[in-house]
Amino acid sequence: MKKFKFICNIGCCFVVLGEIVAEGANGNTDKA
Repeated sequence: MKKFKFICNIGCCFVVLGEIVAEGANGNTDKA
């Protein structure tokens, strides 16, 4: 269970980072 939670946390981190990178690539600087 602990391992699953750890993997889930890493997945969430990658999702958040992916969204930030995607916004930067799209040039959505008005949100920041």
